[in-house]
Amino acid sequence: MFKQVLVLVLVFLLVGNAAALAQPPEGKGPNKAATGINASEIEAASQDSVSQNLANSDLTAQNTDKDATSDLKTPLGKRIRSMEQNRNCTQEDWKTLREELQELKNRFRIQQESRQEIKNMFKAAIRLAREQNRTQEAEQWLWDLLEIDPTDASAYQELGRLFQELGNIQPKLWCVGKQVYTKVPPVIKNGRILVPIRAVSQSLGAKVEWKADQQKVIISKGDITIILQLDKRVAIVNGKEYELDQPPQVSASRVIVPLRFVAETLKAKVDYYPEGQVVAINP
Repeated sequence: MFKQVLVLVLVFLLVGNAAALAQPPEGKGPNKAATGINASEIEAASQDSVSQNLANSDLTAQNTDKDATSDLKTPLGKRIRSMEQNRNCTQEDWKTLREELQELKNRFRIQQESRQEIKNMFKAAIRLAREQNRTQEAEQWLWDLLEIDPTDASAYQELGRLFQELGNIQPKLWCVGKQVYTKVPPVIKNGRILVPIRAVSQSLGAKVEWKADQQKVIISKGDITIILQLDKRVAIVNGKEYELDQPPQVSASRVIVPLRFVAETLKAKVDYYPEGQVVAINP
């Protein structure tokens, strides 16, 4: 009997000690501040961390792009300034400058931040080429500049002056920064420019249909339909009549039409630069 009581006492003591060990020390136990984070709070914190990491990676990528372009622009700018001061530039100097500008043009297509700086670099190179009578380089870089920015008026003006100096005064047509070549060159009559309709309309994404039996040209783009008839000073746009300053006509077996009326009706902008008779069309 005594042994049984002793066993029970020992068991009681062991259980009590185990419970006491399971309790955390005073002041260090779990509380709301330490353990009151639920699943939604953990998820939100995780998402914030991920978003911050993505933002940091995007910023790093942008800085890398800027650094890459800066690495090219800095020596290129120094090269142009050096060549401006040195009137005896070698063929190797010009070759290197051409290659670096081509690389800068390629980077322009994929980078948005420094586009104005890239344009300014091209303009500095063009000015250098013009000052040192490097006509071929100047013309090529002007073309490159217009591909970069088809709306740059100063580039069209400079290109026109270059054409004048070369004696090339034939009217020339650019559409969205690229020259449009036609079998029949543009014609100026009574202050109006007439151009082969198919080349220009297609450059602006319009369809052209020629109805020989009616001597009519039908130009369509989206919800716009233009009907022109040879030697008639009336155009029909979506059923409404408009008077033309110069009628469509035939030149070297090609139908030529008043450029400004057709382009502006198709929601494009037309600019004329008398220097070199350059015409620029942009949507």
